[in-house]
Amino acid sequence: MPTKLMNKKKASVKQSSVFKDMECLKAKHLLVLPLKNIIFLVGIICLGVACNLDTETDITLVKQEQYELFFSYSPNADLYMRKHLIDYFQSIALESEYGQNLPILKKWIKPMSIYVSGDTVPELKVELEKIIAELNPLFTDGFSIQIVEDSLVSNFHIFLGDKTTYSQMYPSTSTLLRENEGLFTNQLNADFSIESGHMFVSIHDIPLRFQKHILREELTQSLGLPNDIDIYANSIFYKKWSDVQTYSNLDVEVIRLLYHPKMIPNLGPNSVKSILENILGI
Repeated sequence: MPTKLMNKKKASVKQSSVFKDMECLKAKHLLVLPLKNIIFLVGIICLGVACNLDTETDITLVKQEQYELFFSYSPNADLYMRKHLIDYFQSIALESEYGQNLPILKKWIKPMSIYVSGDTVPELKVELEKIIAELNPLFTDGFSIQIVEDSLVSNFHIFLGDKTTYSQMYPSTSTLLRENEGLFTNQLNADFSIESGHMFVSIHDIPLRFQKHILREELTQSLGLPNDIDIYANSIFYKKWSDVQTYSNLDVEVIRLLYHPKMIPNLGPNSVKSILENILGI
């Protein structure tokens, strides 16, 4: 691995706006991930929106069929996994490493239509199709991801190329791009559902295996899983520099849980925990 690659930081930026026609990049929810350096930025502006984390809406939990783990081991191990998943989920979905931490659940509630532009990299096109093929079966709430050829019908833009061009398209990212190789930005609606977004993957001076990793991690985090962890080196959310190109068992379950029908945007920590316990049968 080139030395300068070890010293450079990859960033994942998440930009949020409570109104889809207002783009407000705020550096108050900035997540800079060491080594990989994925900077996650969420600027939440609550305009006429009640953001009371202490008083949460009562959630009526309906009994359902047992949630089956995709990766089952033994009854005792599975019980441990279910309990651990609650903490793991909350640490990735409701936390951020730097800046203001607003523990509100965010997710897409409409299909994600991706338009890809920039340099043509056949290997990354194949990789993107592979990632989407892995993700779509994990969604059970009606959400799905697709690639579109027309930018006018898209709600998420992936740019593969150089930092200068990307920063010209999205000037608010220029400072963050100076030392970072990847980022994403999302806009939020008033109910904390994700309205749209855009994403960058540098393809210059970066080995292909790292380009693939950045593509997978940024896209996955743009689903509403912004935080990284300092354990589980096989996880796509691992905060240190990595070239992981697959999802770990825990990653798969976290994605499944975020896009379970019971999980809705705008939930606070207590509601999220109660719903997860109900889903997981704990």
